[in-house]
Amino acid sequence: IKLIDTVLFYEPGAQHSFDHHEGMEYVLVLDGTFDIYLRSEANGSTEVRHLHAGDTTAYAARVHHGFKNVGCP
Repeated sequence: IKLIDTVLFYEPGAQHSFDHHEGMEYVLVLDGTFDIYLRSEANGSTEVRHLHAGDTTAYAARVHHGFKNVGCP
């Protein structure tokens, strides 16, 4: 198993279009509010995970995913 840790900083309002790749993604929000979008290949629906400072989530990176830094509440 190979684990790569990366710390990324995004300005409020920054977003990333849908992407997918191998592996798993683990997210820890350090500050503000962050939305993760996970799109189902089966029916095209999108699950939105609203995260706040201190929240974590994980998902298979093969699922089409995107995000938006909503900013501070």
